[in-house]
Amino acid sequence: MTALPTRARLGVPTRRPDPLARLRALLRAALHPDAQATHDRQQARAALHAEAHHAALLRAQLGGTPSGGRP
Repeated sequence: MTALPTRARLGVPTRRPDPLARLRALLRAALHPDAQATHDRQQARAALHAEAHHAALLRAQLGGTPSGGRP
């Protein structure tokens, strides 16, 4: 006796995603010139944020507010 599916499949059967095709698409997107520019902007923004955070910590230490809030 053959096993019958518990649910009827409606519609077009979906293809399983090809891992190699997904990897190729990710690499193509990562190597795109716009992606590199976006990455550079994100790196610059992160560096500025880190500098601002460091300056805020120094201000808090010098200002004598242990919580880091404004006096």
